[in-house]
Amino acid sequence: RRMPEYFRCHNYQNPEDADHPPWKWTEGVPEYEGDRWSWYRTRPEHHQKFNAFLSAIRKDSLPWTELYPPERVLEGWDEESVLLVDVGGGNGKDITNFATAVAGSHTSARLVLQERVEVVDALAASRSQLPAQVELMAHNFFEANPVHGAKVYYMHAVIHDWAESKAHEILVRIREAMKAGYSTLLLFDRVVPERASDWDVKTAALDINMMCNFAALERSEAQWRSLLEGAGLRYMGYKKVPG
Repeated sequence: RRMPEYFRCHNYQNPEDADHPPWKWTEGVPEYEGDRWSWYRTRPEHHQKFNAFLSAIRKDSLPWTELYPPERVLEGWDEESVLLVDVGGGNGKDITNFATAVAGSHTSARLVLQERVEVVDALAASRSQLPAQVELMAHNFFEANPVHGAKVYYMHAVIHDWAESKAHEILVRIREAMKAGYSTLLLFDRVVPERASDWDVKTAALDINMMCNFAALERSEAQWRSLLEGAGLRYMGYKKVPG
């Protein structure tokens, strides 16, 4: 309800400061030093509502392994290296899907799930929910990635949470860990049409949500290409999927 007032007070400029996104102003905490995630952790009722929102928009989504064949991940894999690193992998749903997809033939493949310390601790406490071959690793993706030369680094709906400067930092840290000519970065994220007039209501709502909570945005292909190439990565294109 306070967003119109926010924009009037900020000369209707697009928010780009990741440390001072609109939500801090609307919540009356402009000097709060943490991000939206740390704020949620101090307010369980808000976090619960946000998680319910995420569950609702993803409930009908297909497993990523049905959209991107696991065989593509395995192509050219050196079995001495980690096969897949799920960076910011949340509760492990995606890495579990992948482990299940390759279980019959590659049970010894190293699969690493990286998340914040508190998430890793919670997953470790309920270890039975994850396949045995999934390794849990506490990691801050703004810091150097300790897993070097993996075949694939994978991120699902992570980069869209961050403004350009922060997204650039995350991607640079991953690029530094990658092995040139061998490693691949897979991003499972939204690509919006170049013209906002071509967006559907859901896409527009998600973009506004990113702007308000993170001073971030849903990106077009041109914006993704610019971001990735600016971090020293080679853009290889994207695949449209249903939904």
